[in-house]
Amino acid sequence: MHFIGIDIGTTSICGIVYDFLNQTTASITIENESKIDTGKPWENIQDPGWIVTSVIRIIKKFESKYDVIKGIGITGQMHGIVYVNKDGEAVSPLYTWQDNRGNMILNSHITYAKFLTDNTGYKLSTGYGMVTHFYNIENALIP
Repeated sequence: MHFIGIDIGTTSICGIVYDFLNQTTASITIENESKIDTGKPWENIQDPGWIVTSVIRIIKKFESKYDVIKGIGITGQMHGIVYVNKDGEAVSPLYTWQDNRGNMILNSHITYAKFLTDNTGYKLSTGYGMVTHFYNIENALIP
């Protein structure tokens, strides 16, 4: 009986398989090469299709070596966001926690992140999904 854990990180994608009966593990780590270069220095976005394909490859490698996979756990970037359609398919890039659009200037004097901080009472930083989404709304970037 085996369990798989997948960590979708900004710089690498890691998989681990745990053999419950023998209490052993094996792992696979690949570099996350999904970055999309837009020429805009504040943007840090990735291709969600590349990420999904890489995760599936890791799972298939484990399935080819280990029978009876009982569960798969997945974790990913805490603040990143991706827009999806009604079928759950990605319709935008993944905006990572490293995206800096929240530090762009809104209304000539205040950043998007500072505006949200001042108006919500919560300390919100650039790269937080809410800040990214607010910027995208204000700049008509929602798919």
